[in-house]
Amino acid sequence: MQVMGFAENDVAITLLAVLAGFLALWVLLTKCQQARAGAAGGGAAAAGIVDGTRLTSTKMPPGSLGWPIIGETFSFLSDVKNHPQGLYGFLAKRYARYGPVWRTNIIGMTGVFFHGPQAFKTVMLGEHTLFTYKQFKSTGRILGENSMFFADEELHRKMRKQFGEPLSMDGLRRNFTKFQETAINNLSKWEGRTVCYALDNIVYMMTSWKPGDPDFECIKANFMYLMDGIASIPFMWLRGRYYRAIKEEHEEILRKKVNPDALLTWEEASSMPYTLKVLSETLRLSSFMQWLPREANNDIDINGFRVKKGWKVFMDLHAGHHDAALFKDPLEFQPSRFEEPVKPFSFVAFGAGPRLCLGMNLAKLEISLFVHFLVTKYRWESVNKDFSLAPYVFLKLRNGYQIHVTPIIR
Repeated sequence: MQVMGFAENDVAITLLAVLAGFLALWVLLTKCQQARAGAAGGGAAAAGIVDGTRLTSTKMPPGSLGWPIIGETFSFLSDVKNHPQGLYGFLAKRYARYGPVWRTNIIGMTGVFFHGPQAFKTVMLGEHTLFTYKQFKSTGRILGENSMFFADEELHRKMRKQFGEPLSMDGLRRNFTKFQETAINNLSKWEGRTVCYALDNIVYMMTSWKPGDPDFECIKANFMYLMDGIASIPFMWLRGRYYRAIKEEHEEILRKKVNPDALLTWEEASSMPYTLKVLSETLRLSSFMQWLPREANNDIDINGFRVKKGWKVFMDLHAGHHDAALFKDPLEFQPSRFEEPVKPFSFVAFGAGPRLCLGMNLAKLEISLFVHFLVTKYRWESVNKDFSLAPYVFLKLRNGYQIHVTPIIR
């Protein structure tokens, strides 16, 4: 019997030869990469010291690199599409099998996933020296290769200095009245519209453009395309006893005001401790950035394992924030857990080190103001009772969270 002009034995031999060639190529590439890493490390690295940190481990992180070249790509894509937890299904199975540090190979890229305070501290404080911030190329095409996500050490420092002043506490005070007006305006137009409260404030601070200006509307439209399906304001926690507790706090502010309809003072906006606990607990359960990517500049030890130069390392915030050793009953929504200081580097929703989120204080202020006007001026109920999650790279509600809003008549 002939197949495409070849005998069956010839086909089998050809396939084996091709497979052997791939294996040989994979081994060769691996050895060349290791040789380059060793040569580039040189000097102190050869002596077992990198930037003052002594390398003590030669143990590689556990895990499977899968098939040559393609690695575990097919398994990764399958879980993203079909597993009830999406990408987290892929990650959770490997954490259960290997522990808090493990490695994989996806589309030819060796990556190490890890979580835990000590590992987070090592990487976040090692920015620019031990590690380089590395986002995905697809993100770079969207945000631009000169954005803060991709800026090198010098450019990143200049950009933080440039944007740091408007986002400082003094800068927030100057725009405090505008923030409240933006929140009230957005809420008054809620029905049938998309709320972009944070975006309105940021664009105004940086450009003085206002809603309705052509340039502003262009930025807003493109931003919504970028963020669609990734982030949303988490209203689901504003229910039941948590809603009542937030509302005891904001109604108390109103009772102390001479004019309940007047805008908040800076001091009043700073007296919302329970609201900030709810915000922190929301971010713990569902951080906007689920993991933070870096690339090792040299061989480095993380939690007793050797990470090779050039490997991608992923600080898994989702796994760290759901670690039962750090947060009791991690799947339960308990804002009271933030009544006491948490262990350093265990809650890192805003990052840490040189790349600590510049907008952290702005985000906290905006949410506090938004929640205040929401719970004191409106009632709402969900339109769709289906709260099931859709498999995705980031988990999201299958049908979003549509609500019907009714103004409170006082």
